Amino acid sequence: MTDTESVLDAEIQHVYDVPYAFVDGIRLTLDLHFIGHPQDHPVLVWFHGGGWQAGDSRTAEQKILWSYARTGITVASINYRLSTQAHHPAQLLDAFAAIAWLGTGTHGFAFDLDRVYAGGGSAGGHLAWLVGLNQPLYRRLHGLRAPRVNGVVALYPVTDPLAFDGEKLAGGVPPEGTFARAVWE
Repeated sequence: MTDTESVLDAEIQHVYDVPYAFVDGIRLTLDLHFIGHPQDHPVLVWFHGGGWQAGDSRTAEQKILWSYARTGITVASINYRLSTQAHHPAQLLDAFAAIAWLGTGTHGFAFDLDRVYAGGGSAGGHLAWLVGLNQPLYRRLHGLRAPRVNGVVALYPVTDPLAFDGEKLAGGVPPEGTFARAVWE
């Protein structure tokens, strides 16, 4: 690490475990990473990977998320219910709730609500794609005043969850908690 990088890292503000929703007795949280004031930058709502069964908001934190923050992006890294806690489409509903939370004004932060983007890697990339594709559902659930998602950044996303769970499908009825099971039913 160079001296410049360590200075830049020191400038990033990190706010951890901010609650954005309570669902089925589960406290859902997010982490924020930004330089200066969050409202001065576009917002990237980030969904971690992990096959919908593992990972959390700090997965790839330093490798990916802090890099975005260094470039002047406010990053909101989301913890969503894993498939072991809730079945699809719970993860998408959690994603919608996190994005809507940005616009509530009840959390003590201000965000640039005109520049909100969804992103993620692997299963998180799939979730970001679902957010982008399901804007009409999101708007119905959270109202027209909720922040609009202007684009999606999907890194190595799962593009065909049924193929992802192909081995499980070949064995008959997919196991509980998998995306394939949610589609199967």
